[in-house]
Amino acid sequence: MIVLDKTTGKELTRVKYTPTTRTDVNKVYNSTYNSSQSGFSNVAITLPTSLSNLNGHTIQIVTRYSDDATFGNGSFVDYYSKLFTVKNN
Repeated sequence: MIVLDKTTGKELTRVKYTPTTRTDVNKVYNSTYNSSQSGFSNVAITLPTSLSNLNGHTIQIVTRYSDDATFGNGSFVDYYSKLFTVKNN
C-alpha cells in the first residue's frame, strides 16, 4: 500500500502487506490477475509526519499488485482509493 499526499504530489509512505484470499472478489473480477488474493487486513501504516502537518491536505491510498515482492516496482497494477481530506481540529 502506498499513501500519497495529493496536495504536495509526494509519496508519504509505503507498506508491504500479506494478501488474503478473497473468492468473492475473484468471482466479480475474474479477468484481473490474482484477484483471488486481493484481500488484506490489519495493515498498520505509520506516517513519517504528524497529522497536524497534513491538516487540510488531500490523501489517497494506492493498493499495488506487483510481481516484485521486495520493492513493488516490477510489473504492477495500481488501484486508487477515493480522496480523503485530513481534518485535524
